[in-house]
Amino acid sequence: AVRLRPWSVLVRLTVAGSAPVWFKAVPPAAAFEAGLTEALARWVPAQVLPPLAVDAARGWTLTPDGGPVLSEVLDGRSGAPDPGYWEEPLRQYAAMQRELTPYAEAIEALGVPAARPRDLPALFDRLVAGNAALTREDRVALEALRPRVADWCEELASSGVADSLDHADLHEKQLFAPVAGRYAFFDWGDALVGHPFCSLLVPARAARERCGPEVLPRL
Repeated sequence: AVRLRPWSVLVRLTVAGSAPVWFKAVPPAAAFEAGLTEALARWVPAQVLPPLAVDAARGWTLTPDGGPVLSEVLDGRSGAPDPGYWEEPLRQYAAMQRELTPYAEAIEALGVPAARPRDLPALFDRLVAGNAALTREDRVALEALRPRVADWCEELASSGVADSLDHADLHEKQLFAPVAGRYAFFDWGDALVGHPFCSLLVPARAARERCGPEVLPRL
C-alpha cells in the first residue's frame, strides 16, 4: 500500500515471516522528523515507536507496525464515547514532555523549528506580513488581535513551565492504542520546540468533536 501526500510518502511493506513495516519519506522542510524519531527512541523509548532504520540526511524512516491507532479503537466501540478517553494519553504525553525538557536545545539542533512563547509575537508579524491571501479585513482583525496574542505569550513565558517538544498535531490517529497501559506517540513531522501547553489545542478539538464541549474542563 502506498499513500502519497504533499507532506509525506508512506509505504506499507510486507516482510516474509513477520509483521508489516512502514517506510516514510518527507520533504526537506520536515526532514528533521527522521532524526527526531531516532533521538526520541533513545530518550523516551517507552512513549514512542522505535524505528528499525533511519536515514536522517534523506528524511527517511523505517518503522514496525504499531497496531491500531486510538481513533480505530474508539470507532469500534458501541455506545456513547467515554469523555475521559484523552485523560490518560495526555498524562503520559505530559510526562514525556517533562522528560524531554533537558533536551530542548538538542531537539532544536536536529532542525526542529522553535516557536518559544517570547518569539511568537514576531513570528505572528512575519506570517501576517508574508500572507498575500489575507484580505484587508483579515489584516485589520489580526492587527486588533495582536496585543492579546502578545499578552498570552508573555503569560506562558512567565509561567515557570519550561519549553519542550510540542507534537503540534496530536489527534486520535497520532498515537497507538495502549500496550500494557502505555501509549506510543508518532508522526513528528509538525513538531516544534515551544510551550508544552500548546500541545493541548489539537486533542481538545478532537475531544470536543467526539464528546461535545462539556468534555473540555476535564482536560
